[in-house]
Amino acid sequence: MPPLNVLMVTSDANILRQGTAARSIIEEYSRLAKRLVVIVINRGSDHYQPQKVSDSLWIFPTNAQLWFLAPWIAHRIARRELFFQGKLQVDLLSAHDPLLAGLTAFLIARSFQKPLNIVIEENIFSSHYEESSILNEVRSYFGRVVLRRASSVLAASENIRASLADISAAVADRTIVAPTFIDVDSFQREPVKVNLAAKYPQFKYILLTSAPLSPSQNLSLAISAFRTIDTQYPHAGLIIVGEGSQRKKLALLAAQLGVGGKVIFEKWNANMNSYYKTAHVVLFTSRNEEYGQSISAAAACGAAIVSTRIGMAPAIIEHGISGFLCDASDPACFITSVMKMIKDPALRERIKVNVAQFLEKHVGTSREESLSRLRESWNKAVEHDLHSANAVFGAR
Repeated sequence: MPPLNVLMVTSDANILRQGTAARSIIEEYSRLAKRLVVIVINRGSDHYQPQKVSDSLWIFPTNAQLWFLAPWIAHRIARRELFFQGKLQVDLLSAHDPLLAGLTAFLIARSFQKPLNIVIEENIFSSHYEESSILNEVRSYFGRVVLRRASSVLAASENIRASLADISAAVADRTIVAPTFIDVDSFQREPVKVNLAAKYPQFKYILLTSAPLSPSQNLSLAISAFRTIDTQYPHAGLIIVGEGSQRKKLALLAAQLGVGGKVIFEKWNANMNSYYKTAHVVLFTSRNEEYGQSISAAAACGAAIVSTRIGMAPAIIEHGISGFLCDASDPACFITSVMKMIKDPALRERIKVNVAQFLEKHVGTSREESLSRLRESWNKAVEHDLHSANAVFGAR
């Protein structure tokens, strides 16, 4: 099949910023298409202008002041920029999550009768995700609604495809599994926008963790371990980035352990790569699964990682060489691992270099495969739509 004209919808505002890893990835995607038009669902407070990156890549921000206006604004952009000669001049819609971006792409696809492709990197249909908060349960429900209407799906793992099979065997049949494309060089080149040392000058050593504030992420382990670390390194601080149902419970735990003033909670933001680069140690404490591609992103940024044996961690972390692996039930391992890297800056720096190299070696052979599978997924969406149309025509 010849290269396609693709309209992509995404919620990753970093695509709007030159020099970011997300921007580099989208430029790679544009080389697969005849023309790639990207609509980015971003906050109105971060106002951007439309960008022509190349003849084959255009990027349009929604600049939506209210999130629920984004689908309407995106639909208006699609009609204004791409509708002429009586039809929308694209071959398919592609969304890089099944939530707000997926819903937006679905509404545009339905309005203009175009096939829909959905990319899923995080398993929002797992029991751990759905049980973490009421909001996540609602998100999972709407994700299911969107996926049932997708012409094709690209999933980051077999685990996600297994969850899709529980939704519908037909959805699973339309799903292609591909390793996530991680351009380590792009992460390395991305400039630091927020330096945690400058943001929190009261801390000499900064520990960081980022995850939904839910029971499955086991963040109480990070706080409990930090309490012991604080007895040896009283100028250390713990930054927890995330939102969820356990926010008050975790803050209370920190206060009860006497470290309430040194445990800082932040909401999700677009500067996580800068956070990974400027933290002294990054912790991942989940009992069951990696949140999104957080471990891969941290490794690509060259973070010193202490993690449970989840997601990408066992593949790229060799204990004591490129990070530290601990059981979710072993706080002593977290404590000693963090203390080793605080006490020995040279060890910490070696680990930061090694983990990026281990990740690059692990994903290096998957780069072309990932791009090939994405193209295959686009083609599958178009072919599915043609077959469905032919079946309807034949029935008549």
